[in-house]
Amino acid sequence: MRFRFPILKLPILGGQLYIINSPKLIAAIERQPNAVSFWHVEASAIGQVAGLHRDVAATVSHGVGDDTGSFWLKGLRAIHHAMAPGEGVNDMILKAAQTSTKSVRQFDSQIRGTRVDLWKWVTHEITLSHTDAVYGQRNPYKDPHVEAAFWDFSRGAWKLLFGKYSSLLAPSSYSGRERVVAAFRDYFGTSDLHNKSDLMEARIANMAKLEIEDMARLECVNGLAILANTVPSAFWTIIQIYGQPKLLQRVRDVATAALTTELVAGVEKRKINVMKIQQSLEIQSIIQEVIRLRTTGIGPRLVRQDVVLYEQYLLKKGSTVIIPNRAIHFDEEIWGGSVKTFDEKRFSKSPKKVKVPFVAYRGFGGGVTICPGKHFAIEGIAVFVALLALKYDIHPLERDWSELEQDMRDMSLQLGSPKGEFPVEFVPREGTPGVEWCFEL
Repeated sequence: MRFRFPILKLPILGGQLYIINSPKLIAAIERQPNAVSFWHVEASAIGQVAGLHRDVAATVSHGVGDDTGSFWLKGLRAIHHAMAPGEGVNDMILKAAQTSTKSVRQFDSQIRGTRVDLWKWVTHEITLSHTDAVYGQRNPYKDPHVEAAFWDFSRGAWKLLFGKYSSLLAPSSYSGRERVVAAFRDYFGTSDLHNKSDLMEARIANMAKLEIEDMARLECVNGLAILANTVPSAFWTIIQIYGQPKLLQRVRDVATAALTTELVAGVEKRKINVMKIQQSLEIQSIIQEVIRLRTTGIGPRLVRQDVVLYEQYLLKKGSTVIIPNRAIHFDEEIWGGSVKTFDEKRFSKSPKKVKVPFVAYRGFGGGVTICPGKHFAIEGIAVFVALLALKYDIHPLERDWSELEQDMRDMSLQLGSPKGEFPVEFVPREGTPGVEWCFEL
């Protein structure tokens, strides 16, 4: 969809809605994160979605964007520091990869002739591996009931914004949340939190003055940040790669270049080097292009004071701003004539590529509100996809790869799930049965 205007204004109940379609105006807005604030929208929503008591919600949201010593901004700084590329995040990526190898080893014993819904399978694998990397040995999501409860919560989390009516309007999400909260009550109620990530160290330090109940509720919502967009990003990446034989072969070539093999006590061990996968950047470019084509979110912001953009466009205090990611990602003037076509090299470092304004890529937000987990999400998916490509051929059983449609109804998500199940068969590649797989940095 192409817009002729850089900004549109629509009247809505109680104010104005501004739709921003220009990278130039997006950049101007992102330079004023307090005046046109995503944080205030997020902070206001979290208290209700988590089910925090009114007084606790006020503490959590107090000073958002204004007070550098506030709970909110201290927490954001700590999370961004913990999730910056480096040793801590690399350890998380390695831990996630190690969890995946253990899980698929168990899966190998039952896949022959088995019909598998690929969406459910990817959801489970990414949920388990990424939460293991975050929470360590006592990861609450290891309990399949907690995992299932989280996804019940996630599917209708936005309905919990209706407050005291949410248990009636979204009973599955409400009960799912309470089940996850109970699991995190137990998690935070012990001092035996071994092998937790730098991210959790930072979050626990920031939440130290809160009661365990409130910590548990906030951590339940944090699951949305860890998983809600990472799972569909991984799923649609797999769909794209396996749907194009030449692309699948290229991913296998990249993964093979990061592979070493040795015999240990008669067992063949194949070791994938995480850093070599990272350094190649090829799988990462594929993932980013998949996200560009699949993103659906709108990045809502609250205008907290009158703002004039480039002495031309007035945003009135109290109004709402949205940035329609999909419209930006499909704008031919920004991305060039191939905007609707998948290009695995679009995000490569090639000097021949069309130069696109940095703010035009909305897959992880932008400016100071960019997702702090971007690096962990992309690199975690890259090593997971490398493992799959080396181990399995995957065959659709009912529909072709290209026939699967995306559910785009939930604008609170950056990427949506598929419409319906997608049954497949996993077939171990020749020469892989009996091989022991592992990862190293």
